[in-house]
Amino acid sequence: MKRVYSFICLIIGALLIGVSCNDYLDTVPDNRTALDSDEKLNELLNGSYPECHFWVVGELASDNVTDNGSRYEISYDVLQQAYGWEEITDIQYDTPFRMWDRYYFAIGAANQVIKYIEEKGSPSHLNPQLAEALLLRAYCHFNLANVFCQPYCSNNLRELGIPYVTQPETVVITKPSREQVGIVYDKINADIERALPMVSDEGLTVPQFRFNRRAAYAFAARFNLYYLPDDVIAIDEEGAVTTDLSIVLIKFTQ
Repeated sequence: MKRVYSFICLIIGALLIGVSCNDYLDTVPDNRTALDSDEKLNELLNGSYPECHFWVVGELASDNVTDNGSRYEISYDVLQQAYGWEEITDIQYDTPFRMWDRYYFAIGAANQVIKYIEEKGSPSHLNPQLAEALLLRAYCHFNLANVFCQPYCSNNLRELGIPYVTQPETVVITKPSREQVGIVYDKINADIERALPMVSDEGLTVPQFRFNRRAAYAFAARFNLYYLPDDVIAIDEEGAVTTDLSIVLIKFTQ
């Protein structure tokens, strides 16, 4: 009788372990949002903008900062390290470590949105969300390239750039290859040009904090200050490049 009882307990235990293992293996291994409806696109995009900024390190390393000596205490290592052009070992917010992590996190979210929309056949009613995801991906790569790469110019086009990630990650650890600087900028430009005809304020409850229409063209203009030849100085509201700056100024000041 004891053997029968022990055998039954063993079977029940094995079944419970099997169910528990299945539940565990069916769990998504990270905290990414499961996109299973159009309504979740805005929620994912709204929470995907980078939570840190490159300007802190950039400003500290510039001529705009002065060493006031021992009169002022330095609170964080990054302040002294950036000012002295030293290797930055601090990993707090607004450090190179955090920038790399947070910007690629935002890129991953943008890629999730793009993949979801493209797998649905890119319906026109999702054009605003597709445009915002493309702009977010381009913006993050642009900032990463400015921090971690040589400046964009004819002499540096073949210098090592950054990985330009266009697909959601499906494995725990990936090592994407680094693109050349020129290719990185070409891909940024391609994302911007694809997005601009679709960008819209439709569905943005608080457009000031997202890639609304004006923000999209402002980013495109800033990017092209680096990318386009010197004689092209503006992009009009329809997305065409122009040398007539007055046209653009009139449209955006009305």
